[in-house]
Amino acid sequence: TDQIKDNYESALLLNFSNTKKGGFALEPVLMWKRNDERSFKRMPFDNDQNLAYLNNMPEQMVKALQKITGNAIIEHLVSNGFPYLSNVADPYKQLGEKEFALVQNLMYDTVLAIKPFVAVYKHIFHLQAGQKFVNASIKPASLSGFNPVLQFHLQKKNEFLHLECMVVLNNTACPLHDFELMHFFLRHRNEYFLINKEDLPTLKIFSAGKLMVHEKEKNTFIENVVKPLAQKYDVNYNGILQTFTIEALPEAKVYLSELNENFLLIRPRWQYEHIEVEDDESETVVEQDGIIYKILRNKEEEKKLTETIRSLNNKFILQNNGYFYLSFREALQNNWFLDFYNALQQKDIPVYG
Repeated sequence: TDQIKDNYESALLLNFSNTKKGGFALEPVLMWKRNDERSFKRMPFDNDQNLAYLNNMPEQMVKALQKITGNAIIEHLVSNGFPYLSNVADPYKQLGEKEFALVQNLMYDTVLAIKPFVAVYKHIFHLQAGQKFVNASIKPASLSGFNPVLQFHLQKKNEFLHLECMVVLNNTACPLHDFELMHFFLRHRNEYFLINKEDLPTLKIFSAGKLMVHEKEKNTFIENVVKPLAQKYDVNYNGILQTFTIEALPEAKVYLSELNENFLLIRPRWQYEHIEVEDDESETVVEQDGIIYKILRNKEEEKKLTETIRSLNNKFILQNNGYFYLSFREALQNNWFLDFYNALQQKDIPVYG
């Protein structure tokens, strides 16, 4: 025991064998060396006394880790819809799929919080799924500070189209099959890269390999798979489709129509060169006549139109669905519609409908 006290250091364990908390847990552990061999011991740190063992960690890391102590996790679950856990003897034995999802989100947020400090804190290890917490199974690891970015390559080989997912790290693109998807990490050898949670559904699909379809299904594949991906990620079409980027000032337009026979529906639109778009993402990908157009949206200019419309009626203030509506009765009161039309005409905004 005295030797442990003299030679201990705290370490962080990426534990992929923790079924009690949903499959992955970030755990502080106690590590010490004996005859140049590392030994490890679990270190519950729900009390202030055990927090002293973390004195070799940056203060910000310790603060983040306090949110995933055994007690803190249960308190988080209790306050997020699972109050029954406060009244059971061993709450971790009661956890199900919904509870595990919350625990894993908490783990993700904690890894994200400590990530900026891993450059100065090197004592990181991992334990693979299915392995027991024994010294021989705990291996050195690293948590990368790089943020993986997804990119897709569309290629034609013989009569088939191939769509491959690439991982860009520090401006270098690597095939996804060079990595192993583990919970919310991409693993390469003993190095772990924390992914963007929004990328997880896409990664689960492509971790099984590249997508492949016959060229006869090209149009359907482009429409249903490639275009939705291109709304979020860079896609290299490798000459299979012509691509153009449009970066221009938008022309504002307004369309009027009827909603449920009782309401006036007002829809703002913007035209970038020859393509008209709705109020949605910061980028828009459109296919016309076999050409992919990537439109770089000027949201500041677009906002001028929505704010102009919003300023013309108090009921529009809280309407943020990409359109505005008003009952026909209200639109006709006190010449409101005429004032609305004239206000847009003064700003040279055409009205259709």
